[in-house]
Amino acid sequence: MLLTRGDPAIDGFYRVVAPYYSDEVRERGDLPEWIALARRIEPRRILDLGCGGGRIAMALHADDPHREVVGLDISTALLGDGDPPFTFVQADMRDIPLDEKFDLIVAANDPFAHLLDDDDRWMAVAEARRLLARDGLLVIDGVYVPPQDDATASMPAGLVRERAIAPNTRLREVWRGAGEHRYDARYEYLHDGEAPVVAEARLRAWHCGEDALRECGARIAGALDERDFDPWGSRLVAVVPGWS
Repeated sequence: MLLTRGDPAIDGFYRVVAPYYSDEVRERGDLPEWIALARRIEPRRILDLGCGGGRIAMALHADDPHREVVGLDISTALLGDGDPPFTFVQADMRDIPLDEKFDLIVAANDPFAHLLDDDDRWMAVAEARRLLARDGLLVIDGVYVPPQDDATASMPAGLVRERAIAPNTRLREVWRGAGEHRYDARYEYLHDGEAPVVAEARLRAWHCGEDALRECGARIAGALDERDFDPWGSRLVAVVPGWS
């Protein structure tokens, strides 16, 4: 395992979230999309940025055990006990201690959302592109807040979403505007008769005109199959080519 510096704030956030994370992401239903993408590109080596507990890395490896899959995350909070069934590197995306090339680099749970400044996001994208093989792709399934939700988040009550994530657990999210494309997000995990478990973070959403995407020639799509982007929809996928 290769180690670089961590981030106590991010690590603390995910340690609060960890007991609920598998239930929370189960309903996303995106594993078939990532598998279909990998089958279309036919990569031999894949890097999973912000791999968390490794759900994408494990799915892509299980789909084709001959692929080499590496997961990278700044925190080990979501990994659980024991060694993951893939190569894991604990590192900051802005300074990745790897030199080998990858045919496909995925950012499925948008670890870029924790990078609030332009320079940091550009640096992280540049690091990923540095590791892309010729004709390789970086695919970011990004946090995106459409205009109607951004307007709601700017109101005093904020943008509120609530849903069941397990038989006895509900998740209540409250997003409040904190500057251009930035939000203070509060996650409340609710159990009947118990005090909520709360995790908070400031996050940054992507937008089509972002410098880090425009300067690297990214294609903006509405899903992993690269359908047209809908600015009023809920999803932004950035497909970034390697250096020409």
